[in-house]
Amino acid sequence: MAGTTSNTIVVPGRFGSYTVTKRLATTFMSVVYKAQNNQGREVAIKLGPRNEIKAEYDLMGQVSSPHIVKPVSTGCYSGPQCVDMPASFYGKPLGYLAMEFLEGITLDKYLRRPNLCHFIPEEVVDQIFKISEGLLPLWDNGNIHGDIKAYNVMDLPRGLVLFDFNIGAIYSIGAQNGYGSVVLGSLGYLAPERHLHGAVPLLSWDFFGIGALIYLLACGKSYLSARDPLKSKEQMILKSRDHDAEYNFKFLSEPWRSFMMKICHHDPNRRVADPRRFLCELEELRRKASDGLKIV
Repeated sequence: MAGTTSNTIVVPGRFGSYTVTKRLATTFMSVVYKAQNNQGREVAIKLGPRNEIKAEYDLMGQVSSPHIVKPVSTGCYSGPQCVDMPASFYGKPLGYLAMEFLEGITLDKYLRRPNLCHFIPEEVVDQIFKISEGLLPLWDNGNIHGDIKAYNVMDLPRGLVLFDFNIGAIYSIGAQNGYGSVVLGSLGYLAPERHLHGAVPLLSWDFFGIGALIYLLACGKSYLSARDPLKSKEQMILKSRDHDAEYNFKFLSEPWRSFMMKICHHDPNRRVADPRRFLCELEELRRKASDGLKIV
């Protein structure tokens, strides 16, 4: 393969007792592989900077829920450089995180299906409530997931399951916007202040992401395109920075409008900040949504 050297391989052969079977994904933060142990148990293996991997494992260990991916083990990687490792890995000690292997479809792929039948709103709120309930110990410890979005939620027979705590791990080790000027997170799920370099993490960032996800699943589109279709990434960045809750949510019916105004308000001081109050608001929405109330 072009660009390889005698010290470079295509994929790692092993991580501890796990044998790699295929590469699943590569981002500028990590590489994820499918692997199995000596007994044939399949796991997903995330490879990344050692301090971030250890921090992510610790965050995952704070929660226990069938709706959140389960960690299995972690360790150091000292093998050769792989061709699919991002440039951000160079010169850094690397570690790996083994977690349960989720075999399903992520919600972003589900939403791109042709002839899509959208989620029933009350089912959306019920499933997201279960994820949120599972995250409560994390929030009680002052930590965040940091990247709640459709891409990081998988639809499985046991329900929706949240994974990828990488951004929360970066914030937990004090690396504010840990990749220089890069804003950590995904457009369409970011509270406006997250676009400010060096912004201090807030628990309400997770609540905001959850509200944006509920809106997406219930309405089939981003709250940023509430009135005008988004035509470019640049327009999405601008709308995300200049998000105006009064404008974006004014056409929603109750109780949806009140919930979104409390959870996804552009002013963090007017946004629900306490985890238990957030769960109460979500529980109230779940109760009312079960009555079949229309979103618009």
